Amino acid sequence: MTGITRMPQPGPDSLLAMVDEAFDLAQEAARGAAEFFARNQAAKVDGVSECERELDRIDREYDDQLGPALSGAKTQRVTELLAGLKLTIDLERIGDLLLSCVTTGAAVADKLETDELHDFIRMCSILEQTLGAVHDAYRTRNLQEAMSVLKADAEIDRLRNLIVLRQLESSSSAPHAIHVVSIAQALERAGDHVRNAAEEIAHLCTGRSLRHARHAGEKKSDEQMYIERMKKQYGR
Repeated sequence: MTGITRMPQPGPDSLLAMVDEAFDLAQEAARGAAEFFARNQAAKVDGVSECERELDRIDREYDDQLGPALSGAKTQRVTELLAGLKLTIDLERIGDLLLSCVTTGAAVADKLETDELHDFIRMCSILEQTLGAVHDAYRTRNLQEAMSVLKADAEIDRLRNLIVLRQLESSSSAPHAIHVVSIAQALERAGDHVRNAAEEIAHLCTGRSLRHARHAGEKKSDEQMYIERMKKQYGR
């Protein structure tokens, strides 16, 4: 009787390699988005879309293969694999948000003002840089590098707030204003997912969650307090 040759099951090492690939793809998507807003090239939209599809594939494959990989794994490896799951989810979401940004941007590209484009390029560039820093922190288990990303995320929040304020205070409400705010909000949410990844790596390094301690001492910016007052005033 001829025996059946079975393919080896994917192991923990191959799963963790997927995390590295996901980081590279998310960083490539952020770079592509920055280049799109700088040059308005349709090919950059296609590039970000391809990164998003690959991130989605990795997310599905990681989820499918995680159960067998956890079976019989030692405690430390289980911790690493579960952290990898959370990271791939955040990175996949970043891909979704960046694709949303460039597709929206492509629809209103000829209406975007220079200052709006400049802010979007800056936000995408920060995302690319912080994704690279988080990836380095993940590979080296470097707590200080992960913590530095938590501080850098505040700049994306500040830029989002300034974009929203500019639209609110504009003497004439441009028809594309909602798209400008939508792009800014999506980039800010992408920054939140980068921050989540940094927090997960800090947790991986220390065994302790930093999220609650960080939020406890967090202060709101002047722009954020202004936006909250506007929401209360107009019931939004």
